[in-house]
Amino acid sequence: MTGRLHWAALLLGLTATGCSESVYLDSEGPSSPTTSSSRTPTATGIPKNATFLLRIGPDGSLEQAGSAGVTIDTARLHDGALRTVKGSPEAGASPAIDFPGFVRTEYYPRAIIRVVNAGTRDQLNPGTADFRFGADFVIDKESSGAAADNGDNLVQRGLSSDPVMFKVEIDRDRPSCLVRGAEGVVAVRSADFIQPGWWYRVECHRTEDAVTLTLTEFAPDGSVTTTETTAPGRTGAIVMPEAGVPLSVGGKLARNGGPIESATDQFNGRAANAYLVIAR
Repeated sequence: MTGRLHWAALLLGLTATGCSESVYLDSEGPSSPTTSSSRTPTATGIPKNATFLLRIGPDGSLEQAGSAGVTIDTARLHDGALRTVKGSPEAGASPAIDFPGFVRTEYYPRAIIRVVNAGTRDQLNPGTADFRFGADFVIDKESSGAAADNGDNLVQRGLSSDPVMFKVEIDRDRPSCLVRGAEGVVAVRSADFIQPGWWYRVECHRTEDAVTLTLTEFAPDGSVTTTETTAPGRTGAIVMPEAGVPLSVGGKLARNGGPIESATDQFNGRAANAYLVIAR
């Protein structure tokens, strides 16, 4: 692996376990990374200028409410299915998608939302621009513990075997962001553990020299709290090998758009308002 790996929240115990994809600390990386964190009683808003924004139609259809020309469908394994359910009133009351529940069997149902460029031009490539991505979510009480489903990947494009990638996952009940570009990797993990059954909004924001994870908690008592954790480091340009590399919601997909049966990292819970915003 070339470039540098800047691993924020290293002292908080960030590891690659809990997900079949692995990223290892480069010997060139900093010995004592700096992480800044703050907490405020406010909520981040759903972006209005999204490149991609997932909406659910009245008939349960998956719709693009952003500016990019994309196609949206569902990649399935073993009769996996998505259901439309009620969203969170605190998070905007948008309908949500209920993903398959966790099952401790080898051939369990899986379903992942697949987003692909509609043409040959890659409108989902951040390049060197600032970009952010995330979603509203609530995770099931049980969501990992099998070889093929040992993680909860929420929004992702690219894999660990690709030269570039970005993802947000909720492994072991703690959200984390990972961005790999031409110059290196920056990873950051929230210090906060999420509560299964509670609604949250998570965002990863890549700038020129840092990645910030923002986590908003919508507690059942009506309180709203937002925590920001920032990891310094340059990732450089993010240009996918080809326009057909899918962006996925609720798991990870191979370059050909199919689920990875041996390591799907199926998200087990409900999600709404998945988005990608690229500053143009």
